[in-house]
Amino acid sequence: MMKRLVRAVFGVLMAVPLLGCPAAVVAVGAGAGFVWLNGQLEETIDRALPDVQQAAEGALADLDLVGIDTTADKLKAEVSGRMADGTKVTVWLKAEDFQSTKVTIRAGAMGDKSVSLQVLRHIKKRLGIE
Repeated sequence: MMKRLVRAVFGVLMAVPLLGCPAAVVAVGAGAGFVWLNGQLEETIDRALPDVQQAAEGALADLDLVGIDTTADKLKAEVSGRMADGTKVTVWLKAEDFQSTKVTIRAGAMGDKSVSLQVLRHIKKRLGIE
């Protein structure tokens, strides 16, 4: 819990120089541990990359996205699909260490926070978190 709080605060502090930039919008989820920055939702999950990748693929399928495609190696993965209206949803995964994965989600060209949050919640649900 403390680790998540420190990461969230660090994310906000790193974004402070961007405050003069109108394209930069930062929001930290209250108690959730995620950061919303420039249309992308970011959170680090305490699970290994292969587990989070499988959960991300399942989450997009749970949400009835079509054309789900995955590109992965042992350090990074990208899982993407399209919503019924054609909006692209992409989940980028990066191994932080053996048991920690950074998750970045973007829905649409400008970023849709509510869709990104739904994807994150489904990923966590499949991992038994929340």
